[in-house]
Amino acid sequence: MTRLLSLVILAFPVGAFAAAPAVTTTAYHSQGKIVAFGTHGEVRLFDTQNASPLGTMACPGRITAIAFDPSERWLAVAGGEPGKVGEVRLFRLDAAGKATKAATLTISGHKDSIFAVAFTPDGKTIATAGYDRIINLWDIPAELPSEAMTLKAPRLTLKDHSDTIYALAFSPNGTLLASGSADRSVKIWDTATGKRLYTLGDPTDWVYCLAWSPDMKHLAAGGVDKSVRVWEANKDGGKLIGSAFAHERPVWRVAYTPDGTHLYTVGEDRVIKLWDSAKLSETKTYPAQPDTILDFSLRPDGKQFAVARFDGVALLIDPTTGKPNAELKLASVPPIADPKITPAAHQEPKPMPKDRFAVVKEADSSDSARVAQTIILPVTVVGVVDRAGDADFYRFEAKVGDQIGVEVITAGSKLDPALVLTDTAGSVLAEGSGILGYRAVKAGMYSIGIRDREYRGGADFTYRLSVGNISVITGVFPLAVQRGRTAEVHVDGVNLSSPVGLQVKVSVPADAVLGSRVNVPLTNEKEKPLGVASVIVAEFPSVVTDPVSGADLRVPGSADGIFTKPGEAQLARFTAKKGEHLVVEVLARRAGSPVDPVIEILDSSGKPVQRATLRCVAKTYTTFRDHDSVASGIRMETWNEMAIDDYLLVDGEVMRILALPKNPDDDCQFYQVAGQRVGYLGTTPGHHALGTPMYKVEFHPAGKLFPPNGLPVIPVHYRNDDGGAGYGKDSFLMFQSPADGQYQVRITDARGAASPNHSYRVTVRPPKPDFSVSFTPDSPSVNAGGGLPINVTMKRTDGFDGRVQVKLEGLPAGFTAPETFVEAGHTTSAFTLFAQADAKVLPDAKLVLVARGMIDGKVVIHETTGGLPKVIPVGDIVTTTRETAITLKPGQEARFVVDIARQGKFAGRVPLEVRGLPHGVRVLNIGLNGILVTERDTSREIVLYAEPWVKPMDRPIVVFARREGTNAEHAAKSVQLKIE
Repeated sequence: MTRLLSLVILAFPVGAFAAAPAVTTTAYHSQGKIVAFGTHGEVRLFDTQNASPLGTMACPGRITAIAFDPSERWLAVAGGEPGKVGEVRLFRLDAAGKATKAATLTISGHKDSIFAVAFTPDGKTIATAGYDRIINLWDIPAELPSEAMTLKAPRLTLKDHSDTIYALAFSPNGTLLASGSADRSVKIWDTATGKRLYTLGDPTDWVYCLAWSPDMKHLAAGGVDKSVRVWEANKDGGKLIGSAFAHERPVWRVAYTPDGTHLYTVGEDRVIKLWDSAKLSETKTYPAQPDTILDFSLRPDGKQFAVARFDGVALLIDPTTGKPNAELKLASVPPIADPKITPAAHQEPKPMPKDRFAVVKEADSSDSARVAQTIILPVTVVGVVDRAGDADFYRFEAKVGDQIGVEVITAGSKLDPALVLTDTAGSVLAEGSGILGYRAVKAGMYSIGIRDREYRGGADFTYRLSVGNISVITGVFPLAVQRGRTAEVHVDGVNLSSPVGLQVKVSVPADAVLGSRVNVPLTNEKEKPLGVASVIVAEFPSVVTDPVSGADLRVPGSADGIFTKPGEAQLARFTAKKGEHLVVEVLARRAGSPVDPVIEILDSSGKPVQRATLRCVAKTYTTFRDHDSVASGIRMETWNEMAIDDYLLVDGEVMRILALPKNPDDDCQFYQVAGQRVGYLGTTPGHHALGTPMYKVEFHPAGKLFPPNGLPVIPVHYRNDDGGAGYGKDSFLMFQSPADGQYQVRITDARGAASPNHSYRVTVRPPKPDFSVSFTPDSPSVNAGGGLPINVTMKRTDGFDGRVQVKLEGLPAGFTAPETFVEAGHTTSAFTLFAQADAKVLPDAKLVLVARGMIDGKVVIHETTGGLPKVIPVGDIVTTTRETAITLKPGQEARFVVDIARQGKFAGRVPLEVRGLPHGVRVLNIGLNGILVTERDTSREIVLYAEPWVKPMDRPIVVFARREGTNAEHAAKSVQLKIE
């Protein structure tokens, strides 16, 4: 996960068991003779020549940032507890840079973790920032305090970032402050007034680090997008002059050499690089460190740099040779109590959960299956996932036939548990969330692992893990029962009343809703088993699949099967006529089965049925970074031969272009549904590495031949792994029979896994094209005399691809909303809900979105009901447009003007957005920071452009202003856009 490192600093180990706590921070004294390293609860000083210890300063909680005062008076140490307190302590230094016993200064103006501290060059001001998204500038007293002193009121508080701030850097003359944030921006501030001068919006992901060049002409930044960027920056503005893909993982630190000719970058890939700062070309790559680098600092003379590592090692390295001058292992110390950090109020202790078995505590060496803590069953283990990315493992011995039940209790914890059971070879045997069950098939050692599902961690990610004779349901067969029928269902599990499982009759009412669940009654069990035994209500009759001979099913119909052997493939046969359209789908994960199904359509002889032929007609490559299987944006090397709606073939995935990049630093956008990139022709979206070929393809009938053009011709068969939105890991195919005859569905598990619970149901049926709609917000709060964008989302099923009209009905008096539509082949639209100044809402008013589409020549109407709308007072912005209607011709431009009126004390800049544009129409004049109305202006012209192929239509579009900081949306009345 690309953002793990920042979370590691939030939650590195704090327990007494950590033999080598992570070294999280490092910094050099301005004279370069002293270096500081921070660990949990303390900062240690060392001589940079001989690495001898010079002193220790205690500071409670996690040390997240340190900085030496350039005037050589103070060492600033940021610490605290996430979600509770964030503070900075200033320790007084003597002339040699060593800590003294003088009273400390404490800064306590943040409510959460502080990730960045920075001194002005004169040492008179310190800036602090972190998770709470604000920057505080503090004046440091000229007179030394005679006793401990707390600074509570900053000179200035800077607010404009919308996410965590990770980096601060003062310009060499102290007049400018740069800040970098997870909101994907770098902001430049005037340090005298606190005014934000401008924003650099070029980063495409979280910004972790910043550095000014010594001559103050350039500013460098790095972050999660794995790139380093350099701007020409001064008080008047910033201009991007260079960027480079720097590391295989996020860039964690940057630092200029004293002469400014070179630049260091440090990546989460554990690699340190040296760059020519003018050319942004690599001049040296240092050997990768054996563990994650949490901090980096360059000595003021540039002749040494310090590295702080997650494994508890601190290094002083010679930049010329790349070899360590010294390696320091900082031993752990007990956490230091601080009387200033106390609970807000006395609370009655919550009752401890009752443990099933004798309790043992988590030991220190349990972070992998190979070094797992040994436990003897039955047992309850009390532990904590104490840092991001952490997983705890426990080994135990089991005999053949032993039934192992696992339960996790997380009362009062933030942990969302994920469990995995493995054998001695590391093979995964079973997985679960809060529960897990397994019957041992061989004697030996097993390991149970627990982690957070999202790889989070911290002191409050506690758990109580019980392993032993616990009754757990592991599966049912069949997964579904036809409504109106009674079927015998096998319930499998461990520690049930029958060692071979339970046979239970289940009756499904004839009026049961398709897709709903019916519980399997378990009335004879002494202890209620953990887990739920239920079946899905199905529409069609089913047969049981023989693992060897397969099954014959009638269309429409289903077949139920179980994978009992690893790598097994099973067949279900059906008959179809030429040209007949059928849906082939698998139910597994959606019903709780561990099967990750893959389906293929074969002919009667067992050969794959070809669906289409893809002819490649152009080629480019993925660039800039690796791309996952979800995101709709992919960076391309070139796109001069590409157009909107073109299809691209990438590593077996067929995707379709929704919008081309706006500039070389922009991604190409591909069609997506519900946040998942769409794979066409039954292909499944996958991960694509940097430099992967991308082919523009044409679709042609199966078997068609072409003269060679130097690019591949690819046959595509009827095959599917993941079915897409609504199906998840389950498979889905739209099949058109090429000829009369018998066909076969070949079903496999993607991982080749098998067990008594690896069950599935495959169904072959005629398609039922349909759609459903929803809208957000469905209980809108609209400013009086203003508007709010309403976003419409449509779910299409079984190949329905037509246009759908949508209209909001049931509007109270004083409210207006235009009728609009979702275009054919698309899934979203938008319109403005506008409230007159005197609009009022009756107590029983509810909004209803009515959607009308044409399916097989018939009008189909679906409705979705929202909640009670509200009228709220006028907001910070009132948005209007000078034009109420616009005419736009394909291949041409149209212009209109948006006016904003700031209300009350609000005087900031205002971003504008346009939503609901037809496919192929886009805003031309979007800058790096979007469409902005600056602080000095009250209007902005917007230029629309329509691609030459856009079809005639007439629909409303939404223009709205966004209030930065609150993200409140203030829309104008809908503008009617006509494409001639």
